[in-house]
Amino acid sequence: MAVAAEHRMCQKIILDSLWFRTMDDRRHGVELPHSKTPKWALEPRDSQDTDTEWDDLSEWLRARTGIYWVSGKGGSGKPNLMKYIHSHGKTRSLLEEWAGGSPLSVASFFFYYLGSAEQKSQDGLSRALLYYILDNNPSSIQGLLPSMWQEAKLSKADEKVQPPSTAEMTYAFEKLSSGQSGGAEGRKFCFIIDGLDEYSGNYRVGIFFIKNLARSRNIKIIVSSRPIPACVDAFSRDPKLHLHDLTKDDIISYVDAEVGSHPYMEKLTCLGPVNAPKILQDLVDKASGVFLWIILACRSVLEGFAAGDYLSDLQRRIDELPPELEDLFRHMLGKVDLRYQSQCAKLLRICHQNRLVQGVTKIQSIGLAVTEEYKYGPGRAIEPIIIPIRDRRIMCGVLERRLRSRCCGLLELKRPRYDHTGRCFCRKECGYHDVMVDSIVEFMHRTVFDFLNGPGVWELECLQIREDSFEPNSYLADISLRLSLMHPSSILGLRGNMFAREVMLYAIQADKIFAGTSCPIIPILAELGKHFCYTRVKNFSISWFEQYFPHISLYIAAESGMVRVLRAHKSWDSPIPVPVLYHALLRPLSKEIVSPDRIECFQEIIEYILGYGVSPNEYFGERPYWYGERTTPWISWLQCLCELPLDRRSMAATDIEVTILLMNAGADMAAGTLHIAGRHNLTAIRNALKDRSGHDGSIQERDDRIRQLSESIETLPGTHSDFTPERGSPSHKFPAEGVGRKRSLPSADIQNSLEPTKKLRRR
Repeated sequence: MAVAAEHRMCQKIILDSLWFRTMDDRRHGVELPHSKTPKWALEPRDSQDTDTEWDDLSEWLRARTGIYWVSGKGGSGKPNLMKYIHSHGKTRSLLEEWAGGSPLSVASFFFYYLGSAEQKSQDGLSRALLYYILDNNPSSIQGLLPSMWQEAKLSKADEKVQPPSTAEMTYAFEKLSSGQSGGAEGRKFCFIIDGLDEYSGNYRVGIFFIKNLARSRNIKIIVSSRPIPACVDAFSRDPKLHLHDLTKDDIISYVDAEVGSHPYMEKLTCLGPVNAPKILQDLVDKASGVFLWIILACRSVLEGFAAGDYLSDLQRRIDELPPELEDLFRHMLGKVDLRYQSQCAKLLRICHQNRLVQGVTKIQSIGLAVTEEYKYGPGRAIEPIIIPIRDRRIMCGVLERRLRSRCCGLLELKRPRYDHTGRCFCRKECGYHDVMVDSIVEFMHRTVFDFLNGPGVWELECLQIREDSFEPNSYLADISLRLSLMHPSSILGLRGNMFAREVMLYAIQADKIFAGTSCPIIPILAELGKHFCYTRVKNFSISWFEQYFPHISLYIAAESGMVRVLRAHKSWDSPIPVPVLYHALLRPLSKEIVSPDRIECFQEIIEYILGYGVSPNEYFGERPYWYGERTTPWISWLQCLCELPLDRRSMAATDIEVTILLMNAGADMAAGTLHIAGRHNLTAIRNALKDRSGHDGSIQERDDRIRQLSESIETLPGTHSDFTPERGSPSHKFPAEGVGRKRSLPSADIQNSLEPTKKLRRR
């Protein structure tokens, strides 16, 4: 009796030393999945109607050993599924078939990075597993932990002993693996380990521990994690499933049960039979396989039900980021290796900015891969490069691995099943659509983007970038320009122009935040202009091209409304072959790169250029690339207005303001009206200017100038609204290659009236 009591005391002392208060907190804090949703996990694979490939978990539990890996995105519901597997009676039944009548022990551990030190460490994992094993089989304690047993024998009943050392626990697990466990011989063990990616130490230490245990024929382990590089390398050859690929039906079932069948939702459906189902569909679509998101989103919707929200209120709730996800994302970023933190911050900044800019598509993987591989970026020379399809595939694969390690899974490659954007980089060379080469880089879930938009996030230490010259819009513009030169159709085709257009859009965004003396976007605009102009006007003389090209970035900036870039540009200090005011008004480059349709100019740019002292009456055109006549920015502007469609009977507000700005800057009325080829809209111009003058009480001088312009218009022959301009009237864009650029000059009388007026000099 005394010996048995001593043994019980020693067992209790040792078990107490293994136990820690937070050991089960994470598992208890995880909600069980919806009762209907995870049943597929324990059902035979062949009995389920799905096209997604995954290894049969029920068959593995019943007959196999080793490791089963549950891989899934952050928030996809891995802890919920692992808890379901741990707690469901069918799991025990399947394992007992594997045990074949031998004693069976099932132990679990749920890592939790935001918890205590024991909840995220190797020490905590080992202590928890040993506790469950020994609590179910206390007779094994003396054989597995002999040193602790001796210490416990010398202790008093209420006295505590130190937890086992790493060496002691290693010895215990070695004995278990070998089957020499002292009282536990022949026993089978199944360990369920969740969240290995939340391990706070070296991942490889934890992986080695798990793989070493799984070598035993008496031990099998189910482990879950995000697809971080270390886990992908360690477990990709083991039986596995990718949870985010298998949860759509579960999410639909969950949404229907939690929201769709709610009495209040049924009432809303009666009031709005069209919009109510959209609420449910949006929940499913926006979840992107992330079960945690859908759980939190449904909670918010249920709160809206209790508050009597309308459908529009519920829609806004769905768009909100649940605060619980912020801790998850902060944790993932905090796990990035210090040597990769700057790269992580850059990549997240680039992808975040890509989502902020309107009118651009998601980043092509091959573009970012080339930039990363060759250390490209703003300031580096941009030349067409030829990369074989095999190398492109390899580079994208390397990029995918880098995104996992640098960005902790927050960024990933998405593989489209088919090319639906007209941006294919593979079919011309390999004859089929390569989903890796044509993949895109994006956030693992939209809530990551929302998280990065939160207050103070970019001030986190792990997201600091130690390069003053880094500017994400410039990097994106650089990537798009390189893609435009890599694309099979080149920059001239419609597809190539898609990338060139994005260069312009990114450049405009870069201008908005530019606040220095050296703007990284200027050389990118110069490269865009160089490749564009060289291909479009290569039949002109080299001497003319050499005069025009150095100022091409200035012209593009003027056309795109980049005031800050314009101010920093050095071309202002040298002779300019074509007035920058002409480009700001007519935007010939933008019409080719962005849209063939007329694009309204930027009033702020016009004000800046005129304020700099540039005259609207400056003649140019000795070797024009547009048409074979000398002209001025003012004349060209009026021609542009006169060529508006016949059904346009009024001028846009910007057109009116710009015309008045030019007139106030000394525009020559007589020269302008005499030089117009098509006059069907001159009456509209006159009336609009008169209306503008009358409405804002403009000064008498402006009224006199408007009257002078109107009188000149009225004296011209053919000034009526149904006048059709002659064929070949200027359209102020680059003519296609091979198309004649000359047109007949005005009559001698008119030419004599077009002597250049005295130009205003720059201040």
